[in-house]
Amino acid sequence: MSKTAKFVISMLLVAALALSFGIGYNLGNRAFPDSAQGLESVEQAWNFIFNDYVDREELDASILSEAASGACWRYWMTPIPPTLMLKSTSWA
Repeated sequence: MSKTAKFVISMLLVAALALSFGIGYNLGNRAFPDSAQGLESVEQAWNFIFNDYVDREELDASILSEAASGACWRYWMTPIPPTLMLKSTSWA
């Protein structure tokens, strides 16, 4: 291989490396959504369930809390998107 070809390949590799670091740096500096917004939505849903649910006497806060945290855990620990998962017939 000629010196010119080696030089061009080397420069392309250096440019690709610099570009990948630049993209990673810019993506790393993006602002993440405020987690308080998500918590407000959860609190709003929780209040709606306990204030406006038809059969309020049958609600059990510990069961709802466990189901919600289990759903979050399954969502984040699932290797495939939840929309592609098969529907489960049980809450377990």
